[in-house]
Amino acid sequence: MTGSLTPLAGLLCDDVRFEADGRYSLMGLVPAALTVVAFPARQRVHAVVLFRADKPGTCVVGTGLRWRGELRWQVETELEITEAGGCTAVPMGNTVAGFDQEGELALEVTINGKTTVVATFGIQQDETISDEAEAPESDRRT
Repeated sequence: MTGSLTPLAGLLCDDVRFEADGRYSLMGLVPAALTVVAFPARQRVHAVVLFRADKPGTCVVGTGLRWRGELRWQVETELEITEAGGCTAVPMGNTVAGFDQEGELALEVTINGKTTVVATFGIQQDETISDEAEAPESDRRT
């Protein structure tokens, strides 16, 4: 039977950990903008999508990242919906994203041929931040 899902929101983070009790822990959530020290920049990102389950069954879900309008990463997975009415966050995959300049990164979801942008993130440069800026002098690399 074909299931039905509605995407509600999307998140990007550095890492998703599966806990012993079955919960997910999201590490390093990306706020409205991802700030990098310099371009070009590379950043590992995990995509997490919050869905509402509308109808039990199997649903094929595609997730993609668009950088400045160009699809740069895409994954497709099959989700089994056991009951309607609930909401759940689903880790949809991860990639190392590369950025060559400031711009917008869009997280999109495709269900039954319909694509929806569930979140957008600005990518910006701030030369004043670095790994060294917050480290105590005794911990700094030479």
